[in-house]
Order: sequence, then structure tokens, then C-alpha cells
Amino acid sequence: MNFECRFAREFTSGTEYFGFQFNATKNHIDGLGSNIIFEFRTISGRRNLVVSAYIVNSSWPVNSGYYRLGAALNWQNFANNLNRG
Repeated sequence: MNFECRFAREFTSGTEYFGFQFNATKNHIDGLGSNIIFEFRTISGRRNLVVSAYIVNSSWPVNSGYYRLGAALNWQNFANNLNRG
């Protein structure tokens, strides 16, 4: 599966919140116009990673529980790796 993206923007609000957005290219399985946002939010003194996505392509396999579970596990692994650093 192709997951090609381009960096779109960075955003911040003081030291308690910042994030990045990546836009899917025409080659990405989620479809052109899709995006993913990584937000780092400090909640109760602890930094949390929040990942959200907008997906244009609603066909299988993107619109399946397996795909969503795989994405959730992938981003949980990413968060775990950040915590180790």
C-alpha cells in the first residue's frame, strides 16, 4: 500500500500544544485530499499524542476495521517510541 504524503503545516499555541499536518498525495491509498494530523497536547502535566485523519477514499480496504486497527496500532507504536526518547 502506498502512504505517500507531503508536509503541509506546523501549528502551535504556546508550549502546551503543537502539531503537524501531512496531506496525502494522489498516490496515497487514502486518496488525494486526505490528511493526517499529529497533535502533542499537555494534559495534567503529561504530553499526549493525538492522531486524527480525514480520509477521502471510502472503499475497501481503507473502509475496514482491519485498516483502522492497523492504523491505530501503528500510531500507538509511534507514541511508544516517542516516550522512549
